[in-house]
Amino acid sequence: MNAPKPSTYEQISLCSEVIACHALGDELSYMKHLKKAAAAKNSDAQRLLAAFEWLTDVQVRLAESLKNMRVLGREHLANFLSAVVALPSIEAVRDGNWHMCNITGVVSTNTIVVPNSGDDFHVDARFRFLVSALWVAWNFQALENARVVAFTPPAHAVSIQERVQAFLDASQQDPGTPLEVYARCVDFALESLRTTLDTLSAPHTSSQHP
Repeated sequence: MNAPKPSTYEQISLCSEVIACHALGDELSYMKHLKKAAAAKNSDAQRLLAAFEWLTDVQVRLAESLKNMRVLGREHLANFLSAVVALPSIEAVRDGNWHMCNITGVVSTNTIVVPNSGDDFHVDARFRFLVSALWVAWNFQALENARVVAFTPPAHAVSIQERVQAFLDASQQDPGTPLEVYARCVDFALESLRTTLDTLSAPHTSSQHP
């Protein structure tokens, strides 16, 4: 009987452990060790390696979604989403005011502004969570790496293994740990892009623009 498919949160949690080992130890040595252990049928190593491969697949799926939007002739939408993932920080998104939404083409009295090298995108504020979710999903690895680097291990944690375990323990005990937020963002971003592409690919929308 096949094991149940891990949830996005479970995958994110396992990725967090791999990223912690990368940041607190030697990345090349760790990955070599992890792959060797997985090949030797170590179940923990297999789960960690599979989770990290899942993260790579998420990045590929997001990039492919943007590429497919261009193939479907929705260049303006792909450009907007590309501008979102290229932001140095989600805090770069600011509140706007009255403006035509660059996604719907309808005037909105409540917009957000996504910077884009002087040619900013103005979109209705209802797209705020999509913007945030896509940015977080795209930048998860960098965000988690920064969180690991900022972690101050206890004095007794001397070895790499002890520091990694201290980080993981602190993450489990801290109710403010963003792993659940990461998971929600990944799920929302992937589902939103999939739904959008399905809509754009449908025959009755071939001559319409979102």
